[in-house]
Amino acid sequence: MVTKWSGSIDIGITSLSPETMTFPSTMTDILDGSTHMWSGSSINNIQLDRDLDDCTVGDTIGIMLSDTDTLVFYYNGDKLSVSINLKDLHVRNTDHLYGVVDIYGRCREVSICERGFTEKRPSIGDFELMTQPGSITENRDDIMQQTRMILLVLKEIAVIDIYGACHLVQKFLLLPTIVLNDQLKHIFGDHLASHGTAEVFKYMLDELQNREQTQTDWDATRVIHVACGYYSDASMKFCRHIGQSGILKDMLDDLQRYQTSYMDHENFHTLIASEIIVLHNCSKAADNKHIYDEQDTVNRIIPFTTAEDVNLAATALLTLSYIVQPGDLSYLDASQSVVCFLLQRLQNSLDDPRLRSDGFTTLELVVGLGNLAQHDNNKISITTKGAVPLLLNIMERELPLEQECAINTLGTLSKLESNRKNILKAPGVIPQLSKLTEHHNAAINAAANRALLLLTKATSTEVKKPVNSSPHGCDYRALCKRFKESIGLSDAYFEEAYNMCYCNNCHIVRGDELYYLRGEPPKYYGLPIGWCRFALKVPARASALQVFRKWHVAFHGTVLGAVAPILECGDLCLPGDEVMGGKKLGEREGHFNEDFKPEYFDTKQVFLSPSIRYAGCGAYAGPSQFKDSVTRKTYEARVAFQVCINPDSYKVHPQTIGAESEIDSKFNNQELEWFTKQRGSIIINGLLVNLQ
Repeated sequence: MVTKWSGSIDIGITSLSPETMTFPSTMTDILDGSTHMWSGSSINNIQLDRDLDDCTVGDTIGIMLSDTDTLVFYYNGDKLSVSINLKDLHVRNTDHLYGVVDIYGRCREVSICERGFTEKRPSIGDFELMTQPGSITENRDDIMQQTRMILLVLKEIAVIDIYGACHLVQKFLLLPTIVLNDQLKHIFGDHLASHGTAEVFKYMLDELQNREQTQTDWDATRVIHVACGYYSDASMKFCRHIGQSGILKDMLDDLQRYQTSYMDHENFHTLIASEIIVLHNCSKAADNKHIYDEQDTVNRIIPFTTAEDVNLAATALLTLSYIVQPGDLSYLDASQSVVCFLLQRLQNSLDDPRLRSDGFTTLELVVGLGNLAQHDNNKISITTKGAVPLLLNIMERELPLEQECAINTLGTLSKLESNRKNILKAPGVIPQLSKLTEHHNAAINAAANRALLLLTKATSTEVKKPVNSSPHGCDYRALCKRFKESIGLSDAYFEEAYNMCYCNNCHIVRGDELYYLRGEPPKYYGLPIGWCRFALKVPARASALQVFRKWHVAFHGTVLGAVAPILECGDLCLPGDEVMGGKKLGEREGHFNEDFKPEYFDTKQVFLSPSIRYAGCGAYAGPSQFKDSVTRKTYEARVAFQVCINPDSYKVHPQTIGAESEIDSKFNNQELEWFTKQRGSIIINGLLVNLQ
C-alpha cells in the first residue's frame, strides 16, 4: 500500500478480451463492450455493503458468477448482502466474460488467489507471541497484518463467547497500546477501522445490552467503551466508523435513559462518563455532524454539563462546544469550577512531556477553551482564572498548531471590550504577539496580527456585524483588484456586489468567525483568510438547486493559466477533458500525468478541500509573479476558486501532499481532501486571489 494517495482498487467484469482490447488508463473510461466495475461502495450506482477505498494490506475481495447468472460479492471471506443479476446490468452474452482489476490510489499490487482460497485463521497462540515485550512492530505493513489477525479471531469468538471476546479486546487491543507512540496508535486505529472493528464492537455491545446486566456485563461493556474512547482519540477514521456503525446513536440513547439516575449507581455513572468521552472524540469528525444533529445531541448532553462530577461536566461542555449552532451559544455557559478544572488540566498537560493530561492533549484543551470562549461569560472567567499566562507559555513553544490555536483563543477572549484590559494586564502579551507577527509560519503570523488588531485597535463600535463587502478603503482589496484586472478577464463573468476581502483588517472589522457551517447535512469550511474573493455570476440552476443553502463550500487551487479556460467552460474539468478551442486539459508540470505516473494513481478526478490552506498550497495553487503599477512592488500571486459542491457527489480522503503535521487547526489531515468525478456536481461562485 502507498499511504500518500487516496482510493485503492476497482474490481469487476468485462466482455472485452484482454487479447484484443486497448488498455485504457482506467477501466472507468471504457466505452466499448460491456464493463461493470465495483468502484468504492457501488457498482452501476447500486450500493454495496463495503467500500473498496477502505481496503488495506491483506484484504481479500472477490466476485463470483453463480449458475443463475448472478454476481455475488465477497469482502474478506464475508458474502455481501447485495447480489446483482446480469440482466439488471444489461449483459446479454455471458459466455465470454472476463474478470478485471483496476489498481490505483494507495494500492501498489494485488495477488490473484485460486478459487476456493481460504486464509489460515490465526490462533490465540499467535496473539500471545505477538504481544510479548518487544514484539510490537513499528512497520506499517506488519501493524496492518497484526490488526487483521486480531479481528479475524475476535469476529469468530464474539459470536460464541462474548466475555471471551471482551477479554481479547482488553488483552490484545488495549494492553499493547501502553508501548505505542501517538503515530503508531494512529496507524493502529486506522486499520482497526478498515477491518470493521466498530461493527464488531456494536455487535458485542448489543449482546451485552440484551443480557441480565450482571456486574460482569457492566465490566465487559466498560472494556468496549474504553477501546472506543482510546482509538477514537487516536484515529479520525475510527471516529467516522463509530458513527457509521450506530454506536453513537446507542450512546446518545443511554444519555437520555440515565440523565436523571446516573448518580444513583456507580455502573450508570461509569457508563455515562465513558460514553461522553467517545462522543467528545467523535464530535470532531465532520462526517459525524449529521448524526449529532439528527439525534438532538445538544439537549441530551446539556443535563451533564452541570454534573457534580466536574470531570464529567467539563467533558460534556467540551463536546457541546464542537456541535452547538451559532445561535445556541448560551448552552456553553460554564461554571467557575469547570473553567478552573480545564485550566488546571491545561497546566498539567504543559508539565507533561507528552503534552497530555487525563487523556486530553494540550491542543484539544486550547481548542476547547477557544470554543467555550464564544460565550461572553466564559470569556471573562477563562481570563480572570489565569488562562493568559498558559496561552503565552504555549505561544513560546515551537509547536505550530498549538501556537496558532493559542493565539486564536486569545483573540476570541479579546472580542469582549471589557475583557481586553484584563488580558493586557498579563505581562508580555503585546511583545509576544508582536514577535509572532514575524514568524516564518504564515498561519501563526496571520493569527498574531489578528489578535493584535483586536487588542490594540478595535473599539466596541468597530466590531460590527458582517456586511456584504469589505471597506472601500482597503489597500489589499485594491491591490488584488489590480491583479485581477491585469489577467484580462471579462467583467461579464463577475458579480461585483458580492466581492469580499478576507485580509485581517477586513475580517476583524466585519466581526467574522474563522469557520462557518453550510449545506445539508451541514459541514464546516474555513474562510479564506488572507485572500480576496471576486464573486462570479452563477447559472440559473444554482437557484433551482438551492446550492447556497443545501450544498457544501469548498476550494480548488489552480494555476493562473487555467483561470480563463475554466471560466470559459463554466466548470472544473477533469484532466483529459477537451475544452473550448480544442485544448486538452492535463496535469500541470510537477504533477503526475498519463505519461508519467505510478500505474496505481488515478489522475482523472477533481480535487477540492474545505480549507484554503490546503487547496491554496503550492502543490495546487502554483504561484506566479505580479508587478503592481501602483506600489511598484513584485508580489507572489496565487489563485483558487470557491465553489459549492453537492454533498452526495464526493468522497473524503486524507491529504496527499505528504504533510507531516496538521495543516488546518479545524480539520484533521484525514478529512482535508475531497474528490469527485461527477460532472455537474460543482458550481463555481468565486475567484480567489492571494498576494504576498
